Amino acid sequence: MKKIIILTGITGALGSLLYFLGDMLLYFTTDPVNPDSGLAAYAGIMSELPLIRIMTGGFIGLMAAFCICIGYWHLYIAIKPQCKKLKMIILGLLLFGEIMGGAYHSQFSILGFMYPESSENGIRLLIENISILGNMTFYALASGYIILTILIILGKTVYPRWFFLILPISLVWLIFVIRLLPQPLYIIFAGGWNSLIFFPFFLPSTWFLLKNENLVFVPMGIS
Repeated sequence: MKKIIILTGITGALGSLLYFLGDMLLYFTTDPVNPDSGLAAYAGIMSELPLIRIMTGGFIGLMAAFCICIGYWHLYIAIKPQCKKLKMIILGLLLFGEIMGGAYHSQFSILGFMYPESSENGIRLLIENISILGNMTFYALASGYIILTILIILGKTVYPRWFFLILPISLVWLIFVIRLLPQPLYIIFAGGWNSLIFFPFFLPSTWFLLKNENLVFVPMGIS
């Protein structure tokens, strides 16, 4: 099982880095960025980039989501067997959220393609659709991580109780501080923070799973 723990942990961490790479391909710039412009600011950046760059950025986002879904195997074995129903709920919410996250990321490529050519109404509708996908991603992931946080605090996982502090649901709120950074640090860290927050979870998770000698793996479907 140790090889699988290492492989899935590295795959999950790789997914975080791929998400970040996709972000930077889509909209990294050294030009000034107005944080209050929302998705329209990113659309303006992407409209001036080579098509191959924004196509690659969107595709990498899908690969990243796939990698993080593989990494979530950690949670299935990290949560103690007596919480089987809850671990299935958590896993379902996180997998659903990650699938929506991959779709959300890929829509940025379409926004970049359409922005110079489409009507204002068409762009507005696309931005609304991207926002819906983003909200679905956030609420599904947040729900899963909140339940996981409760289990960690109650000692129902192999993680120490402080581990909830490095879960993505805890780290995501640092964005309000990161948004104060000057450009181009702003676009690097604020633009990529929602991608990087998975990295500090998967590597420590790998460590704690490997050092736990009493780890029990109960296959899905077995009580």
